[in-house]
Amino acid sequence: MGVDFVLRIVRPGPDGGFDRVPGDQAYFSRRLHRLVDLFEGQAAGIARNLTLLASNEASFAWFRKRFEGYYIKGSLEPTIGNCWDPGRVLDSLEWVYTILKSREDYFPRNYFVRKEGELGEYDDLFIYYQARPFRIFSGWDECEAVLDEPLEPHASGEDGAFRIPVVFRIELRGTKELPCRERLVRLEADGRRTDELGRDMVLHVESLSCFAYYKQDLEEMMDLCRRAKEAGDLVFTYLV
Repeated sequence: MGVDFVLRIVRPGPDGGFDRVPGDQAYFSRRLHRLVDLFEGQAAGIARNLTLLASNEASFAWFRKRFEGYYIKGSLEPTIGNCWDPGRVLDSLEWVYTILKSREDYFPRNYFVRKEGELGEYDDLFIYYQARPFRIFSGWDECEAVLDEPLEPHASGEDGAFRIPVVFRIELRGTKELPCRERLVRLEADGRRTDELGRDMVLHVESLSCFAYYKQDLEEMMDLCRRAKEAGDLVFTYLV
């Protein structure tokens, strides 16, 4: 199970607390790791590039200081002090939206593969290509097939000694289609990994700009903040 980030509309209550505004339109939820790349993480370089371009509107404290007390045993309940002004959150989101849209070349692209005839997107996939086992890794400015052959015992014959495999990679970012075969990988009860040869298939290598990747997320959060601002409410950010 993964961890979700939630942005929710709340209303100040008595004794320094708050009440959650009910309804499906009163909250936004996404996988935390998806948004970390945008607002906090360094691996993809998005948050770093945004910081280099930052203006007064670009404060992401509402994301970086999200309430995590639900994961701490004996934690105090959140108070109004854990909430945020929706107008300020909206300012930062609108700034990010404008920057990503106007400077697409400044940010990485997100790569993924899709099986022909199917809608699912994959960033990690086992395949057979030219009769050899590969594993595809894709993501921000990355899409490659890495040779994934099992470790072989070292020629010395010593127990627990294995031959270091040669790392062989195929760059896929310039590839549109990859004819290959499915590779069905299972982990057995004794810890061994077994492979089975699957059907023939064609993989399509696709990518989205950073703006296209985050467009819907940003628009949903901005709409929520506008509703909260118009109603005179606050927003609360936390993990579930």
